[in-house]
Amino acid sequence: MKGRNTDPENDLLLIEKYQEKGDTAILSNLFIKYNPLILGVCMKYLKDLELSKDLSMEIYEKLITELQTQKIENFKSWLYVIVKNQCLMHLRKEKKKQADLEEFEKNSVNLMENQTDWHPFNDRQEGIQRMILQQCLKKLSEEQKVSINMFYLDRKTYEDISLSMKIEIKAVKSFLQNGRRNLKICLERKMKRMTTI
Repeated sequence: MKGRNTDPENDLLLIEKYQEKGDTAILSNLFIKYNPLILGVCMKYLKDLELSKDLSMEIYEKLITELQTQKIENFKSWLYVIVKNQCLMHLRKEKKKQADLEEFEKNSVNLMENQTDWHPFNDRQEGIQRMILQQCLKKLSEEQKVSINMFYLDRKTYEDISLSMKIEIKAVKSFLQNGRRNLKICLERKMKRMTTI
């Protein structure tokens, strides 16, 4: 009967075999074995199952390249560090995105609500703006459109939108962020064309 202490040796043998042959099927055995650990560490840091699953797949892709050249003495410890670093890197990116999103929200409110300098034809300005806004809204994906309408026009919270659309709050924030960005690009392009006529 094999003891647990032989597992690290088996890991290293699999890694050596992978480095020799470059066969990802060999690596998938390691990934399957350590997937509970990877998912567990991701959940510890990210507190979101779907996000943790997505990041687990990114980590697997990273392992495909990292393990080709790395000299590893203890795979489990090495893997833990890799997973932890990936989680921290993801959280840093999300923190920056959130800061950018908050800044953008301030600017987008001004863009959508204070549009007095959009066009020189003041008597027709409101109708033109509304028409352009409707055209741009039609170009958004259904999820982005619904999220933006609920958030800005219906003044719904993230939680309200999440319940109504039956999606996670993170997905709501993502749809809003992408929708605002796409809307802003569309509005700016259309207004630029209008002012050059």
